[in-house]
Amino acid sequence: MEIKFGLFSCDSHAQLDRDAWTKRLSKQTWGDRIPQIVEVNENGQTVDRWMVNGKVRSEWVCNCPAAMEGGVERGYYPRRWEEVPKIVYDPAERLKALDDDRVDGEVLYPNGPVANFAFLQADAAFELACVQAYNDALAEWREVSDRYVPVAIIPYMSEIDVIVAEVERCVKRGHRGVVMLAEPAFTKKGLKRMNDPFWEPLWASCQELGVPMHWHGSSGLVQQLSLPKWDGFSRKEFHTVSTSRLCATPAQLIPNLIFSGILDRYPRLKIAPVSQVVASWIPKAAGIAYAAKMKGEGSVTLCTFGDGATSQGEFHEGVSFAAVHRLPVVFVCENNSYAISVPIRLQMANPDVADRAAGYGLLGVTVDGTDVPAAYKACREAVARARRGEGPTLIDAKIWRINSHTSEDNQLKYRTREELDEAARHDPITRFGAWLIERGWITQEGAAEVQAACDAEASEAADWAEQQPDPLPEDALKHVFA
Repeated sequence: MEIKFGLFSCDSHAQLDRDAWTKRLSKQTWGDRIPQIVEVNENGQTVDRWMVNGKVRSEWVCNCPAAMEGGVERGYYPRRWEEVPKIVYDPAERLKALDDDRVDGEVLYPNGPVANFAFLQADAAFELACVQAYNDALAEWREVSDRYVPVAIIPYMSEIDVIVAEVERCVKRGHRGVVMLAEPAFTKKGLKRMNDPFWEPLWASCQELGVPMHWHGSSGLVQQLSLPKWDGFSRKEFHTVSTSRLCATPAQLIPNLIFSGILDRYPRLKIAPVSQVVASWIPKAAGIAYAAKMKGEGSVTLCTFGDGATSQGEFHEGVSFAAVHRLPVVFVCENNSYAISVPIRLQMANPDVADRAAGYGLLGVTVDGTDVPAAYKACREAVARARRGEGPTLIDAKIWRINSHTSEDNQLKYRTREELDEAARHDPITRFGAWLIERGWITQEGAAEVQAACDAEASEAADWAEQQPDPLPEDALKHVFA
């Protein structure tokens, strides 16, 4: 795959076309059980819903609000299939969106009706047919372009030899990994937990094939780890509350893999766990700074995050703790005014993050983050304050976002072309180069040479990383204290 933009989305969701199952499954064999879109009446309004195994699903027909005209501000997910843009489900059209967003490629996880969980069907034969149809459809995306990296789902209810055979079949068709949509035992009563010997052949097969395993989203732990559903929640509010369990998912799955001995028995098994939750590293930064202060090291911790992270509880906990204990830490908010596709005016009434510092009792500084000398001066002064024992600083670095958040986020749906053109004019690399050239400190040719050298260094580092051996199993518990 050619790398043009230097940006890859590792968490995209592929929405298959509405006929993905109806054209691949036998009507004579499966009848109306085949996954398909049907019209239903909901609160007096006609909407489209997926029907699987003869049962209408309650979730939206497609999860793609950011790709739609108006983005998340329109207030709802698509109610009719006709509302879903082609860039969501047509792989050829989606390539154009990748180029618009300056994204090289994307790892493809499921969208409706698969979502983040299994099909939850009544019998193994039907589940297997649905899974194979999904995997075949997604393999065709890979045939359209190698910029798509499909990961296969597995039929939980089948015998293990059937499951392994499906993984092997998918890898031959171009799938680059396997996603377990949920802890198996949470999918259907009677299924074996992932640390049960039943799954051993799957781990062995994935290790031999060299394909990674992945648990996505809540991995089926939404009911076990989330807050109870309250009738007063709107759909948006309930969605926000339900995602609170994501931070606990790694704490459930990773120790299971370690202490069950799976990683000891299959040391070359590649595990791609759920992603780290936004803002969760801010309290960790405060903890690192606290340790440095107790040891008298004289070091200063730098912690960066986006404006969206300041709406998370971890931001307030970490910054407050650092202020109370006057810790040597510098918090830098890279404020591009968008939390994915949510503009800052819908995140906070006061768009100046630095103003929050006064409430915690620390210094707040606002700086033009695209002005390299100004940003350097602000950070240098903050580091000096921390080393003098004067506590943390919160820097609000105002910047412009040039690219979309991910390949799933089509920013042209909620940002004007004029705004994007203006953002491009604030590229800090270009601006800093011009600043140096204007002062005669570097020539145009010299700037180009520096850029080429940086590109080469990044490519060499990536090549080096890919060539490194897998970590040793005995290192899994290093620096783990609880």
